[in-house]
Amino acid sequence: MRGEVDEINTRKLMNLWIAEGFVPMRGEVTPEEAAEDCLEELIQRSLIHVGKRRLNGGVKSCYIHEQVRSFIISEARNSKFFEVCKKIHCTTPLIPRRLSFHHHVINDHTSQRLSSSHLRSLICFSTECLAQKSLDSLIQGSKLLTVLDLEGLCGINELPRKIGRLIHLKYLSLRRSSITRLPKSIGKLANLQTLHLRNGHIDRIPHPVWKIRQLRQLYTGMVLNASMGVGQLTNLQTLDTREASGCSKGVDLRKLTQLRKLKIHFRTTFDLELMPFSYHSYLYKMFLIGSLNKLPKETKLYPPNLMELRLSDSALEADPMPILQEFPNLRNLQLLSSSYVGTNMACSSNRFLRLGSLTLSDLKQLEELKLEEGAMPGLMSLEIIKCPQMRVLLHGLLHLKNLGQVKLRLINPQLLEDFESSEGE
Repeated sequence: MRGEVDEINTRKLMNLWIAEGFVPMRGEVTPEEAAEDCLEELIQRSLIHVGKRRLNGGVKSCYIHEQVRSFIISEARNSKFFEVCKKIHCTTPLIPRRLSFHHHVINDHTSQRLSSSHLRSLICFSTECLAQKSLDSLIQGSKLLTVLDLEGLCGINELPRKIGRLIHLKYLSLRRSSITRLPKSIGKLANLQTLHLRNGHIDRIPHPVWKIRQLRQLYTGMVLNASMGVGQLTNLQTLDTREASGCSKGVDLRKLTQLRKLKIHFRTTFDLELMPFSYHSYLYKMFLIGSLNKLPKETKLYPPNLMELRLSDSALEADPMPILQEFPNLRNLQLLSSSYVGTNMACSSNRFLRLGSLTLSDLKQLEELKLEEGAMPGLMSLEIIKCPQMRVLLHGLLHLKNLGQVKLRLINPQLLEDFESSEGE
């Protein structure tokens, strides 16, 4: 439970809600979609406040006011719904169903007073809130645990083998933790839905993990290849990996037809024609990092309902706009960090009809972006960062009637002056 000052990532919050069973399901919507509806309702009621928004207008982080937080904690403590412990030595008996720890508070003394048999959720907000012996004890006694969030935890190198006994566990996060190894028994977590390993020290995923059919969210920072059996995760909604190799044949990703979000960092130059996404009708968000041979001209090779696309370090030599402008549902486009190494971009008339947000960042060779009249009619947000060679006012920019937010940073001073003068006309 965080306070007003500390914002929480909404994606994480919604995954926690889903794991706890707090999200009521309606009709044929996915749990993730239902969680977004719940979040929006709480925002509308001013019980939750927006912290930061994404470029597409979605809520990236949120918080609650301190007074509301204090009231919630008090009521939850009385009903034993959850307990927040901040003191170095908690002195009251702890028999909660959900527990969040701040600072180094779980020691042998605390463990003796903690009845873990009723514990459903354990969340750490400190790098030193838990020792190896205490973790072993908690896992052994918390057979009803559904959420185990050890994000940022230091001083522990491995999870206990007995974690495989937590058959109700749905959410496991080891993000930014010091844990270096996962036991094979993790494959027994048949109900696991979210596994978060990014920005940590784990360099290998035990093979039994690929048999967890309920897994929906996988965030990992290690190399994935076709021999790992990723394709067995047929319910996977989100795949986020910082590196990937051996996927050029597309053996695994082709089978993941339920994917909604995909982020891959390619280790070597990648050819998109070897891994078509035409059958990924649910895939609406892609982030591709690494060198690409080229963008295939055939739009049928791309996800048919792609709404958000981010490219970084792609080193594309040909203008990508003639291809990207043919994506009928594209709403958010971000070309980042040398994704394009050419000098000119041109958007044709009556293209990018649904695009609402465009970001060009760190395109060091880009000199001109030309928009023909009728291109990007719905663009509301434009951001240009670190494009030092751009010296020409964005042709067609003044025709964009819906453009309400323009951010120009670290660009040629003359371009900024020309744009500011055009705004005054």
